[in-house]
Amino acid sequence: MSLKKIIINVLILIFVSIITFLIISFLFDKNNSPSDGNDAFGWPLVYYTYLGGHRIIEPEIRAYFNQTYLIIDILFSILISFGILSLIKIIISSIKK
Repeated sequence: MSLKKIIINVLILIFVSIITFLIISFLFDKNNSPSDGNDAFGWPLVYYTYLGGHRIIEPEIRAYFNQTYLIIDILFSILISFGILSLIKIIISSIKK
């Protein structure tokens, strides 16, 4: 495999991973702060939480961000993207035969 082909494959994987991460984030987010609820982003692990609404005892910190969970979510979306691209290549190769 040539270096040019490897770079193209890596760029395609990065692009599909970003799209996959965004789709997963928008599908599984919980945005309930307009109705005095909490916000949560991330799947399979929640990497960002915002405590909205009025509370009897107000928390000092309303937002919680976990970098480790964000990295795990990004790696998970890369893994899903790799699987999707592999399936597409298998389907295309079977169609060509």
